Amino acid sequence: MIIDASVAFKWFVAEQGSDDAHAVLRSAQALTAPDLILTEVAAALGKAVVAGALDAADAMASLQRLPNLFAELTPAAPCVLRALELSLQLNQTLQACHYLALAEARDEMLITADRALVRSTAGSKLEKRVRLL
Repeated sequence: MIIDASVAFKWFVAEQGSDDAHAVLRSAQALTAPDLILTEVAAALGKAVVAGALDAADAMASLQRLPNLFAELTPAAPCVLRALELSLQLNQTLQACHYLALAEARDEMLITADRALVRSTAGSKLEKRVRLL
């Protein structure tokens, strides 16, 4: 199962969907993500610190813990061309499409809290690859 940053962030900051994100984390399935998830979650944690939702020490501890929650973090480079193609096709961010490209390459499901990404795949062959948290 591929997890994106929108789900992983909810493991560390309580917000709508955090309970569902924790259920995914507790599932028996092996979780995978491209290594770019570290940068994306770090950026979101930084914003949470600035907004006062998290203190800096907790943000640092969360980021240090993040890699251990995955069975595998894959290098981003192998999927970048397909991610760009999907980004242009779906009019979504390259980062969001990177997770989708990995799910496609691995014949796995992407779990995301990104409603726009899910909507953009509706009616396409990619629709079966994406599940909203």
